[in-house]
Amino acid sequence: DKLLQMSAKAKEYNIPFIIGEFGWLDADADVLMFLSLVEQLQVDGLVSGSLFWSMSGHAEHYGHVTHDDGYSIYWPTGPEPEAFHYNNVAYRAMMRNFSDHMFLMSNREVPLTYIMSDIPPQVTVLECQPERWVRVAFRGVAGAHLYKVVADGHALAFIEDRQSEPTYIHTDVVKEGSKVLVIPYGYGDGAGIGTASEEIECALPAK
Repeated sequence: DKLLQMSAKAKEYNIPFIIGEFGWLDADADVLMFLSLVEQLQVDGLVSGSLFWSMSGHAEHYGHVTHDDGYSIYWPTGPEPEAFHYNNVAYRAMMRNFSDHMFLMSNREVPLTYIMSDIPPQVTVLECQPERWVRVAFRGVAGAHLYKVVADGHALAFIEDRQSEPTYIHTDVVKEGSKVLVIPYGYGDGAGIGTASEEIECALPAK
């Protein structure tokens, strides 16, 4: 009721009405009902836009920009906040609903599936201790869920898009001069495999 009252008051004064930083942590139907109401108010000319706190992009050197306030959104697959009780399926469904909401609020057609960017990931840290380990970090790409690390054609590991520091991969297949690349994998129907990173030669650890 308060939302309807405030939107009507804004229209009376002929000023934009933007709904900001609404809560979304509970994985239940209330959030979806709220989004639906906001979308209808926008269609009726009573709401100019909506904001939520907060969706983060990718960091320059690692995965997503992370912020441990419990409200940060990492699209499309998490990590999910503690409020979801590690229910990643519910979290991914909520992210899809949020993405649909953004398209609807900007008067654009909602896509059937959210595809992955065709921009390759960028390897930002790469060190190898021959026959022992690889230390790697990379900047991810929009829409990717997992990244396969490959050395000389050998798959070493899958890494989720939640890096905050370089990852150590213990392996005996790397040697001095091994070449490493990272391949992104999307989430959902039709997402598929993305563009691989540039193949980079391993550097020995600094002494």
